[in-house]
Amino acid sequence: MGATGSGKSTALTLVPRFYSPTSGRILLGREDIADMPLPVLRAQTAFVFEEAVLFSGTVRQNVLMGVRGEYSDEELEQTLTGALELAACDFVADLPEGVDTVIGEEG
Repeated sequence: MGATGSGKSTALTLVPRFYSPTSGRILLGREDIADMPLPVLRAQTAFVFEEAVLFSGTVRQNVLMGVRGEYSDEELEQTLTGALELAACDFVADLPEGVDTVIGEEG
């Protein structure tokens, strides 16, 4: 994406409006993000950092931590499965308790 210090992270902080651009505008689709309600904008954006942050709990709890709203167990299971497939986390199936294996903050 770019060399260290080239401004990648800084640019990404503009999208969810953590900061405002000093000039120009940022469009999401054809809509200026400055005109979008902040909760709507932030519900449509996400960050994926190079280093994973894990919390004490199960793999399932860590993966589903950001899920908001009311969902059935089936919908949550589909979300969990899809996220693990997308992240190429095949090793999770080999853990002692699978997605219910407890992990620590350092993994």
